[in-house]
Amino acid sequence: MTWFTHFVLTLSTVLAVVSPASSQSPKKETSPTVSHVDYHGMPALRLSNDLIEVIYVPILGRTMRFARVGGANFLYENPALIGKKPIPPAEAKDWQNYGGDKVWNAPQDRWGWPPDPTIDPGTQDVSIKGNHLMVRGGISAKHNIRVEREIWIVKGETVHMRDIITNTALNPQDWSVWQIMQIPSPEYALMPANPKGGYVNLSDTAPNSGIVTEKGKEIHIIRDSTKPGKVGSLAPIRSLTAKVRAGVVTMRAVPHKAEVGTYPHKGSRQEVYWNNDPLEYVELEIAGPIQTIQPGKSIEMTIEWTLKPTK
Repeated sequence: MTWFTHFVLTLSTVLAVVSPASSQSPKKETSPTVSHVDYHGMPALRLSNDLIEVIYVPILGRTMRFARVGGANFLYENPALIGKKPIPPAEAKDWQNYGGDKVWNAPQDRWGWPPDPTIDPGTQDVSIKGNHLMVRGGISAKHNIRVEREIWIVKGETVHMRDIITNTALNPQDWSVWQIMQIPSPEYALMPANPKGGYVNLSDTAPNSGIVTEKGKEIHIIRDSTKPGKVGSLAPIRSLTAKVRAGVVTMRAVPHKAEVGTYPHKGSRQEVYWNNDPLEYVELEIAGPIQTIQPGKSIEMTIEWTLKPTK
C-alpha cells in the first residue's frame, strides 16, 4: 500500500464517522409561513414550518392535507373527486364527500341529510393574519349560522384549529361545534372508554364481531370493509388517536380538560365512524357541548392535531 492510498483510506474513514449522509440529517423547524399553492388545479393556502404542512382549499371549504413535508397525507382524499370542483349548491343533489377535515353544526338529527352545501363544501373566504389562516364561511340560509375557523401551526408537529359558529338569526339557537377529520383506513383507531366502561353505539345495528373491542380504558376500532358503523364515548377528556401508514395522529380538544354540558349524539364527546368499501376511510370526530347562542353571538371550540412517528 502506498502512502497516498493509505491517506485516502484514512481520510475516507474519518469522513464516514464525522459526516453523516445528508439524507439522514433531521429536518430543522423554522418559523411557520403561509404561501399560496395549487391543489390539483384549485387555489389553496399552505402553512408550513419545514417539518409539517397544512393545505387549506377555500373552494372545498376544508383542509385537504396534513403531513410531514414531502410525506404521506394523514387526511383522506376521495380519489373520485380529486381535481374536480364542487357542484354549485343549487345543482347539488347529494353531499360531495371530498375527504379532508371540516366543521359541521350538531346535533345532526336536527338537520338530517345531506349537510347544507353552504356549510359543506361551502366556498369560504380565507385571509392571512401573521402566520394564521382566518377562514370565513357564508351564511347558511337553512340554519341561519356562519362557520369560521382560525388555523395555525403551534410548534413542531402540532396544529391548532379554532372553530366558531355564529348565530345570524334574530332568535336564540342551540348548537354544538363539531369537527370531523377523515383519515385513510388506519391500522386502528383508539377512543377512551365510557367512564363506567363500554361505548355508545351510534349505528342502527351493532358492529360486526371484532370491529370494536374494549382494551382496558380504551376502545380499539378497526374499519369494517363490509358495512359502515359509528361509535361514541361519554369520556370527559375529548381525545382520539389513529395509527395510519404515515405514523400516528392524535386529535383532541384544548384545553385538554373536561367541559361540562349536554353533548350531542347520545351524549358523545368523541366519535369514530368507519366507511365500507370502496371508499376506505375512517372519521375522527370531536364535539363541543350544546350551547344556546344569542343573536349575533358565537360559540367556539379549539382542536389540536399532533403527529408522531410509528414505533
